[in-house]
Amino acid sequence: MGDKGIKKIGIIGCGVVAEQYINGLGLFSNILEIVACADLDNSKANKFADKYGLTALKVEELLEVKEISIVLNLTVPKAHFTVSLSILNSGKHVYSEKPLALNYADGEKIIKLAEKQNLKVGCAPDTFLGFSTKKIKNILDSGTIGEVIGGTASFVSHGHESWHPNAGFYYQKGAGPLFDMGPYYITSLVYLLGPVEEVFAVSSRAFAERKNLNSSSEKKNIKVEVDTHYLVFLKFKNKNTINMTMSFDVWKPYKPILELYGTKSSIKLPDPNNFEGSISLFNTLNSKWEKIEVVKEMELGRGIGLADMVESMSENFIHKANGYLALHVLNVMESIQLSANKNKPVSIKSKELGIKY
Repeated sequence: MGDKGIKKIGIIGCGVVAEQYINGLGLFSNILEIVACADLDNSKANKFADKYGLTALKVEELLEVKEISIVLNLTVPKAHFTVSLSILNSGKHVYSEKPLALNYADGEKIIKLAEKQNLKVGCAPDTFLGFSTKKIKNILDSGTIGEVIGGTASFVSHGHESWHPNAGFYYQKGAGPLFDMGPYYITSLVYLLGPVEEVFAVSSRAFAERKNLNSSSEKKNIKVEVDTHYLVFLKFKNKNTINMTMSFDVWKPYKPILELYGTKSSIKLPDPNNFEGSISLFNTLNSKWEKIEVVKEMELGRGIGLADMVESMSENFIHKANGYLALHVLNVMESIQLSANKNKPVSIKSKELGIKY
């Protein structure tokens, strides 16, 4: 018998991404209700609560509200681990923004505590649950492009300081292009191809300091604490090989690339940072790329992974954007940085975890 009824949700962290979740989760008012919010900056929580009709609380107060069964952890990356542990220790399920933690050891502690307390852990990204990725999964499973032999994943830009009001944390540990944008690409690839077995990478940073170009930001200079350009080789358990580029150092960005190459054809995937996008399949008979129609059943936004987790409580299934998948992706990213630091391949210890979706 599942855990039925509308779930009361609390939010910790009232920044830019919280607005996206509020909008996305509005589609699922039949199964969940956001009732309260908290932030280390009380004024930010109060402003957010006033805007969306919520109750503003201090973090410790929110964790004591019995009616709240799930807490959405939208803090900055370096706080994800400690906040998620606090949520679990309060007896509540947690859904976290990516990454799950800053390192595999901390991520594993979150998973083990949840297992011990019989609680669920969910984690972004959830964009791989969009209709386009489902369509791609069906195409791969049907054998249309044959056996996948490899692919290319690439995201390059000049960082977020031109638009984000507080871009500093994007250049701290737990962010940078690898931990900020990498989860979208790696999660989609793991969902489509299975777990990663080994990585080899090189990395660098072009700038020791960045200029914050957003006029609303108080800090004009940003110290860069992480690498900002990565070239990565991913070897999957099924022996697929993907080359990946992640960079915040490119002045003239081009469109994100995600392609898979098969023995019968090739397929171009949409930007994995979005829920939807066009799919193109190479027709070997006429040597042309042809767009594949995707049926859009409904509008999707940030939070579908949380909604799926809520539904899993009543229907008794493993939700897709779960902690095991997030831990595997975290392990892959940490191993990429370790490989770049040591200039040698690194094996992925959690390669079995990526299949739990």
